[in-house]
Amino acid sequence: MCSTDYCTCDVFKTDDGIIHMIYMGKTPDGIMRCFMACSTDGIHFSPENVADKTNVENRVAPHELIALNNSEIAGVIEDKTADKSERYKMFISSYNGESLSVSDDVYVSEDLYSWKKKSGAVWAYGAEPLMSAVFDEKKKCYNLYIRPFWGIRHVGVSTTKDFMSLSPFEPCLQADSGDEPLSEVYGMKAFNYEGVYIGVVHMYRGHENSYGAKFHGGLLDTQLAYSYDGKYFRRSLREPFIGSKQSEAALGYETPTVWVSEVMKTAI
Repeated sequence: MCSTDYCTCDVFKTDDGIIHMIYMGKTPDGIMRCFMACSTDGIHFSPENVADKTNVENRVAPHELIALNNSEIAGVIEDKTADKSERYKMFISSYNGESLSVSDDVYVSEDLYSWKKKSGAVWAYGAEPLMSAVFDEKKKCYNLYIRPFWGIRHVGVSTTKDFMSLSPFEPCLQADSGDEPLSEVYGMKAFNYEGVYIGVVHMYRGHENSYGAKFHGGLLDTQLAYSYDGKYFRRSLREPFIGSKQSEAALGYETPTVWVSEVMKTAI
């Protein structure tokens, strides 16, 4: 048993036709862990036994993929522009409570099973999940939609071609007078659709105006945003795209949270 209410869950279809899901969970001992599941139809998943393909100390389950060690996965992508040995990239946030700092490292893999840290590679400077990495076909670079720093609830964009250096963080969307008072942009997942960037904006709202309220109470749901250049995003309707009222009624949560972990385009 583990809690899987985290914002990371990425799915990949490998050359053998198998669909693999990488996701996080916190076990009853309070440790964050990474697991893998597999599917043949992309709908029904079951734990994938990776014990003979991975080396994880103090493994708690056969489908545990890597040891996180007080870290959190921000996302995983298939980088088709990279060398085959670095085909897959995993973005990890490692927290240091004493210095109140975060290291944003990049791990690479050829097969989704064996991962190693790439020396000098970064996806942000002190940010935490939620994030997205979207390839810009025109500029041949990745747009990274990230927070500026740990605990800072804004969303902006940095660009990179090799994950060895990043352009300066630039805000791309913010809460304004059209939002509920005290609302904050918690983060954004983004993807490219027919040349238009679509953003799934996670809005944190509904908390009281009191000391410490930023981290207690309120709810998290999503809105839609769009951009023509991948840099500046706009919103029209300020209504939840994937809301929390249904979750609250069905599950009885006092502060329901909606995470959109991944978005992909499929053929119907």
